[in-house]
Amino acid sequence: MAEEELREENRRVKEQLDTLLRQARSNEEKMRRLQAQELRLLEMDDLLGLLQALLDDYRAEFNLDSVSLVIIDPEYEFQRLLDAVGGFSHPGLKLLHDAHALYEYYGQHPAIEMGKFISECHQPWFPPQQETLKCIAMLPLERRSQLMGSLNLASSEESRFSQEHGSDLLDRLASIVSISLENILNQERLKRIGLTDALTGLNNRRFFNQRLDEEIMRALRHDTPLSALFIDADYFKSVNDQYGHAVGDLALIELSKKLRGYVRFQDVLARFGGEEFAILLNGSELPAAVRVAERIREEIADMMIPLDSGHLLTLTVSIGVSEVHRVASQPGDVPQIGEALLQHADEALYAAKHQGRNRVMMMDVNGEIRAVIPDTGIKPASEQPKA
Repeated sequence: MAEEELREENRRVKEQLDTLLRQARSNEEKMRRLQAQELRLLEMDDLLGLLQALLDDYRAEFNLDSVSLVIIDPEYEFQRLLDAVGGFSHPGLKLLHDAHALYEYYGQHPAIEMGKFISECHQPWFPPQQETLKCIAMLPLERRSQLMGSLNLASSEESRFSQEHGSDLLDRLASIVSISLENILNQERLKRIGLTDALTGLNNRRFFNQRLDEEIMRALRHDTPLSALFIDADYFKSVNDQYGHAVGDLALIELSKKLRGYVRFQDVLARFGGEEFAILLNGSELPAAVRVAERIREEIADMMIPLDSGHLLTLTVSIGVSEVHRVASQPGDVPQIGEALLQHADEALYAAKHQGRNRVMMMDVNGEIRAVIPDTGIKPASEQPKA
């Protein structure tokens, strides 16, 4: 009897050892796959590849029912990166231009949450129609104590994620995803260093031309309006001749500050060259763009720039306005549409200059150039009385 008990005990021990060995091999394989996935994420240098790796490949690799990624994007930087590659649509991706909801979810001290899927609490962070989800892991993405988003994992297995399992691997994954997102964004910001005007701090013409195609593609894809403003300081040569180039530079800086106040995050403002500036107004039809142009003209005409000499410098601007829908029906690809949009704004600007300056003119729906306001009679800078 003792011999049979010994054999039975040996059998149970062997089964336990086999089970432990299988678990060890499974854990080793899982760790190998995790490390391979981590290396792949860290090597990603483009946002599209990173999104596909997380939202599709990671979900399939680790047998998850749903993976979603929330990115806080108040200045539309990630949105512009996606638009630059023709747009990217995925039910698991959510860009937040206002971070309030995510901060409200995580609270003052964001930490990984694991446990039961609660529809009213977690459904907003996952793609719709996820009735089978039972268990979630919500991973806050942070860099330098700043919340930048959330990576959210979900499974139909009720015990897939729990506090008893520990969160070391998930902490590591969240850190790697955060670093990868930051690296991609920093690369984009480095590229933009060469796309900024040194004097005014505005985007330069090269940046504007790159963004022009992106914004036209967005407008055509979503059937939304896009308007262009060309703004030129009147009689600016006389400012340089009378006061010197240092004062001319000061005037351009003050003009830039005024113009910044009229653009939103989704708009594009650039110093196009010399004393000429350009603005793309996303979602603005021609009448709205004309109203913006007129407010700009009025405010700059009322602006007084104090000089060290005691003089007060005043300026006026002429503005030409056009809308992409005026040219979108013509044959041609996106660059040709962009060229036509700028050409129409430039023609309207030329007409404003030719008809007396300090005015707004637009290319209307019939392709005709029309004045928006009558001549105001405000004199150019060189003719203003001194203080």
